[in-house]
Amino acid sequence: MTTTTAIFSFLLIISLAALFKRRRPTTPFPPSLPRLPILGNFFQIPKQTTWEAYASWPRKFNSDLISVWVFGQHTIIINSKKAAQDLLEQRSAIYSDKLQTTMISLTGWDFSIVFLPYADKWRAYRRVFQRLFRESAISEYQPLQKTNVESLLRALYAQPNDVTETVRTNIAALTMNLVYGYDVVPGDPIVDCLDTASTMIVNALLPGAMIADALPALRYLPEWLPGMYFKRYARKCHNFVDQMIHAPMGFVRRKIADGTAKPSLISSMMGDNDANGEAFMGEIGAAIYTAMADTGNASRPGRHAAMSTLFISVAHLLAVFNTRPKKDEKGNNVPINVTYSGGASSRPSSFKCSFQLRDDKAKAMLEKIADNVPVSHNDSGF
Repeated sequence: MTTTTAIFSFLLIISLAALFKRRRPTTPFPPSLPRLPILGNFFQIPKQTTWEAYASWPRKFNSDLISVWVFGQHTIIINSKKAAQDLLEQRSAIYSDKLQTTMISLTGWDFSIVFLPYADKWRAYRRVFQRLFRESAISEYQPLQKTNVESLLRALYAQPNDVTETVRTNIAALTMNLVYGYDVVPGDPIVDCLDTASTMIVNALLPGAMIADALPALRYLPEWLPGMYFKRYARKCHNFVDQMIHAPMGFVRRKIADGTAKPSLISSMMGDNDANGEAFMGEIGAAIYTAMADTGNASRPGRHAAMSTLFISVAHLLAVFNTRPKKDEKGNNVPINVTYSGGASSRPSSFKCSFQLRDDKAKAMLEKIADNVPVSHNDSGF
């Protein structure tokens, strides 16, 4: 037996012993599906349409709560709004602290307000969010929101073949302009980096996705050993996290240096010599992007800006366009069969449709927009 193999075996035995010792609950968990030894419910969690399984399991037990056990980790699934409010709002002091896992640390996502424990750094983040995104401040962002939705109208009319990607780029453009004064282009490298890092962490946190969260001692073993996929995954994600924090900050610094910086949240903080330092600004910038780019969480910081943008966008779309199915070469409607991606974060698949101008007034409005909306150029230096 080689020294490395001996060390690996020793750590594995110690980890397994610690795992089963610390996983014995002192209070009962919610109902659970039948499970296998060690693996638990690993094979019962689907890789796709996980939400359908999570919704169906509680119905089997007539319970709003159900627990899933994978590699010694318990995950409690909350399947009703009432249960979520009872646990996470009314009893937030008990149940609403943040998730702390090995993979969050290894991937570099432990800076994010989503994962920070309720301590000094979290409070510093919260103060910035409350100052920037209080409901009374949203009117300050409306000129930028209006310009952005005009770009969306133009893009959807000119290229309606990928609605999902067009909307995704548009949301990113508004957020990056607001936070960094940065103009986004299709296929933008910084936006792709931000989205990749976000997707990687949500997938890493699925129950049973990474063995390191069940056996934390494995993080100290070399990457080349069998079973160390999580270390390669974490290193790749950490690289994206570093880039998503530092690349936009480098852009703002260059623009300030040559006197061409557009007004933005980060340039304002730099101009005020924010006492928290530039490292904090980089982290808060990335945190703001992830908060605003997701309109699906009603209690998320930045929700007022996100929902205001959503309202303005939908109102403009309804005022200008009639939305119809795409026609095939025979003139028949192309069915729109939208599917949703699996994982912890779900998005609709791409689909095609036709955006038809409602009337001559809408046509004149769109032509005016086309004349006034500037063309964005990539200047990321990425």
